[in-house]
Amino acid sequence: MTEAKTTAKSKSSGSAKASNGADFFAKGQETLQSLFAASTEAMSGNYDKWIAFNQEQTTRAMNAFKGWDDLTEIGKGNAEAFVASGKIAAEGFEAIADKWMGLMTASVEEGVAASKAALECRDVKALVDLQTQQVRKSVDTLVAESTELSEISVQTATKALTPISERFTATVDKWSKTAA
Repeated sequence: MTEAKTTAKSKSSGSAKASNGADFFAKGQETLQSLFAASTEAMSGNYDKWIAFNQEQTTRAMNAFKGWDDLTEIGKGNAEAFVASGKIAAEGFEAIADKWMGLMTASVEEGVAASKAALECRDVKALVDLQTQQVRKSVDTLVAESTELSEISVQTATKALTPISERFTATVDKWSKTAA
């Protein structure tokens, strides 16, 4: 008899669990259906807004790609300007180097000529006069050549910065027109 009570008890608790599980799934199904209905209703009311939003985002994306094209074009122009500027600067540095080489060569030649002239002097007064002439000539040459080297340097810097300056102005103009 104890066995019959235990079996009956286990059968009744099993059916209670089964009905609780069915209730649980039924309530879950009801919740999902009401959520689906609410989201469908919300979507149908906002469909036009959603379409407008997507169109706006597509337009912005297309405009961004046009911006990339402009940016690429500007970058290419800037690179070309820097190459042109570098070429001008290299030519200017070459001119300055050539000028220095000419000065060094002339200085060595003048030094050799001055040494020969000093050896030909017959007295100290002639040697002092020769040295005075050499110093005066050296100072005059230094002033003249320094001025010329400065002019070459300024011209080189001005010419080398011109392409970069032009690109900067063009870029600023383009971006200000785009922003306006």
